[in-house]
Amino acid sequence: MGGINTSQTVNAQTKKQISVLENRLDQSLKRFNSTLADNRKKRELIDHMRQEKVIFENMYRKLDNELETLKRDIAVVTEESTNAYDQRDEAQQKMLALKEKSDKEMVQYNNELKEIRRILEHDRKLKEFMTAKAQERDMDEEALARKKKKVPTATLR
Repeated sequence: MGGINTSQTVNAQTKKQISVLENRLDQSLKRFNSTLADNRKKRELIDHMRQEKVIFENMYRKLDNELETLKRDIAVVTEESTNAYDQRDEAQQKMLALKEKSDKEMVQYNNELKEIRRILEHDRKLKEFMTAKAQERDMDEEALARKKKKVPTATLR
């Protein structure tokens, strides 16, 4: 039954199986080393991304604080502008009321002035009339006095 050949065949198969297993081990070690290298690169990438995340979060907080500050400033400016608008509107209303009051007073003043001028003109005409009447009376009295003086002198003759 071929004792020498069998042991050589078994020996050759064992060597072949050892060679196949060593080759598989080598391939597995290469994949393992490749996976370790990929994991190292991915860990480095993760560490880098964590650092970027910290930087990003710091920038985000800073920008968020700045945004809040700007919102407060905008609210203050809006409130101030609203107050200024209200004050301007109030001032315009007061100016309008004062103008209306001034116009009414001017109309009243002009009416009173016309009335006073009319009264003064009436008084002036009345005075002229009275003066003229007084002069006529004086003339009439003088004429009567002359007539009286003439009448007695005429009767004495």
